[in-house]
Amino acid sequence: MHRSLTMLAVSVLALHCSGCGPRPSDAELIARFQSHRAQIDSLLDMIRQDKVLTRVDDNWTDPPDPAAVGIPPQRVTDYRQLVSAIGCPRGFIYNPQTGTITLVAWAVGLAASGTSRSKLFVFNPPNPTPLVVDLDAYRGYGEAYRRRGYADAYRHLEGQWYLEYVEN
Repeated sequence: MHRSLTMLAVSVLALHCSGCGPRPSDAELIARFQSHRAQIDSLLDMIRQDKVLTRVDDNWTDPPDPAAVGIPPQRVTDYRQLVSAIGCPRGFIYNPQTGTITLVAWAVGLAASGTSRSKLFVFNPPNPTPLVVDLDAYRGYGEAYRRRGYADAYRHLEGQWYLEYVEN
C-alpha cells in the first residue's frame, strides 16, 4: 500500500519537472543532504508536529485547504521555503500510517506516457529493498522490473534516511 501511494505521488510529480536536467549523482544528493541537515531535521519536526498535511508542493497541498485542518497560511509558506532551500521544491509526501516522509530531490518525465524517473530522500521507508551501494550504477531491469513495471532501489544514508531511485 505504501509503495502504491508513493508511486502515485511520484508519478503525479513527474508531470512537472523538478530539478530539470540530468539525474543528480548520489554524491551530489548526499552532499545536499549533509549541507542541509539542520533544515531537513526542522522540516521533519514540522511534519511530525502537524500530522495532517500529507503533501506540500510548490503550488498545491493535500489537503487542498490546510487552514481548514488548522494549518495557517504562514506555516505552508514556511514549508515551501524550507523545501526550496533544501533543493526539493516539489516538496514532501507524508504517509501518516507508516510515518514515511519523502522529499522529492529530482523528478523528470511524464507519468501518463509511462516514463518517469526520480531520486528521493526517504525517511523511514517500510521495506527499503533492494538496498544497493550505488544508485548511479543500479540497473533494476530484468524479469522483476517487467512484472512490476518500474525499477526501485534504495541507498542507505544514515539512521532512518535513504536515497531512493524510482523509474516508471
